[in-house]
Amino acid sequence: MRDGAGRLGWVEAGRGLAACLVMASHAYVVRPVPIDPNLTDRLGVIGVGFFFVLSGFIMVHVHGNDVGHPDRVASFAWRRLVRIWPTYWVVLVIAWGVNRLQQPAVRVHADAGWLWRQGLIWPGGPPFVGPAWTLRHELLFYLLFGILLADRRAGFVLMGAWTVACLMSLIQHGMPAGAVVTWPDLVFHPLNLSFPLGMALGGAVRAGWGDRFVVAAAVLGVALLLLPGPAATAMGSAFCYAGVLGLLVRLPTEPRWPGPSFLWLGAISYSLYLLHLSVFTLLRGVIGQWPAADPHGALRVVGQMAAALLAAGLFHAVFERPVLRWLGGRRTVFGLRVGRPGPARHPVAVEVAARA
Repeated sequence: MRDGAGRLGWVEAGRGLAACLVMASHAYVVRPVPIDPNLTDRLGVIGVGFFFVLSGFIMVHVHGNDVGHPDRVASFAWRRLVRIWPTYWVVLVIAWGVNRLQQPAVRVHADAGWLWRQGLIWPGGPPFVGPAWTLRHELLFYLLFGILLADRRAGFVLMGAWTVACLMSLIQHGMPAGAVVTWPDLVFHPLNLSFPLGMALGGAVRAGWGDRFVVAAAVLGVALLLLPGPAATAMGSAFCYAGVLGLLVRLPTEPRWPGPSFLWLGAISYSLYLLHLSVFTLLRGVIGQWPAADPHGALRVVGQMAAALLAAGLFHAVFERPVLRWLGGRRTVFGLRVGRPGPARHPVAVEVAARA
């Protein structure tokens, strides 16, 4: 990957910028912003779409040699669970604490059922940590990819059937509006198509066809975006995200580029993605009194985003990174071997995978 350190630096930077797009799409939480809401919503859609394509790519890039090896399922599952749950659970507690500081009318009643549903991000209602709705899709994808590791043939058949079903759902019903609240909505949501598209990119890069894939994705993406209808727009956008990711994969990482600031942004991207809404909510009462010297809200938006970045950076340094290193370095858990069984035979982006 033209990177002796084994890190896809530009991919890491792209991840961080995608998290910033999602954060920017929620700027209205503090106070209405003088920007077309369709534009802010689109920023979030772009960020999420890129994340999903990236997840598919990372799974193939890092675990491609594990396909068809049942002995590596436990290691894969442990790494995915460690990546998702500890950070999410702590952010859930933070979000609940921020909620307790709000007016009584908006406070949630955290009974045992609520804790169970929110702790597992179970479908049936919107998650309390708003951005965590995407984690439902991620976990579903990890489950299917785990089957691919356990049984190559069954996994490919299941992944192909899932892709076709999601594509048919997109063609017949378009892109659904609102949060995913039921299992059928989750399983057949058209956004899931981004995962196999990212997997295709990962396979093309491993086979040495990355450049051709980028060109094909760009041509198909632009062609679909020129067609009318939500299905063409959704698929065209996904192909464009894959093309952009393919370009980032091919870019060489140098000491000055993309630079430590962008690499740091990628490192804290998961913390930023989950935590920024809680920071915005906490700032609502403070920034709501922003002086009239900022009539267009530009300084306020920059200020609240800077506060979210600082909070996410602190959270990553104090909790996320140490916990990932500690849990990710475990060789066994309850007697089950979860350490990676031997070195990979293909160069992998270890650091990027840890933050996927």
